[in-house]
Amino acid sequence: MARRCVPPPSRQVIPLGGEPSNAETLADRIAAFEGALTAGQLAKFLSISAISLYKMAKSGRIPSLRIGASVRFCPATVSRWLRQRGG
Repeated sequence: MARRCVPPPSRQVIPLGGEPSNAETLADRIAAFEGALTAGQLAKFLSISAISLYKMAKSGRIPSLRIGASVRFCPATVSRWLRQRGG
């Protein structure tokens, strides 16, 4: 049975000692993306090279999907992964 990438509900970010803000976290922006992300798209979000991202995916350091010869990234899974690491 195929699993769908469903983004988690948005959270409001409250800065330390401040009022609630409409600013989104990186994880929120990635989660809002519809469809699977390519390495180039995710690399832009993370400000790293696509080559580095491919290496991370191959070594299992970032969750990824292989579709034939292509590597894709589920936005919901990547945003959850970032949140677990404080991103």
